[in-house]
Amino acid sequence: MIDAFDILAFVCFAGLLAAVVVIVVTLGSLPGQTAQKRGHPQAAAIRIAGWVGIAMLGLGAGVGGAEARSLTLMGILWPFALVWAYLTPVPAGPRPAERQPDGHQRPGGEEAAS
Repeated sequence: MIDAFDILAFVCFAGLLAAVVVIVVTLGSLPGQTAQKRGHPQAAAIRIAGWVGIAMLGLGAGVGGAEARSLTLMGILWPFALVWAYLTPVPAGPRPAERQPDGHQRPGGEEAAS
């Protein structure tokens, strides 16, 4: 027979499950949303890395043994994706020429002899 305490326990369990789902979805999408908001050119890769990191953390928590350790280690991908979302990529190649106070140009990165 189900009484009021059983119903209350089911409602609390459902609320807890919903809160866990909301937290996981929010954390999984955080690196991708941050990268997209900042206009990062690799936003899609960051989004995938964030979701894979969260999935590996969840799988590592659910699996036992040595597999759990390796899956949990792959969960380190999520913090890396979050840091990657905040990094600004620098274009490769030579820097543009710098204008000197005397009006001459010199290539970037070279020291001028005095």
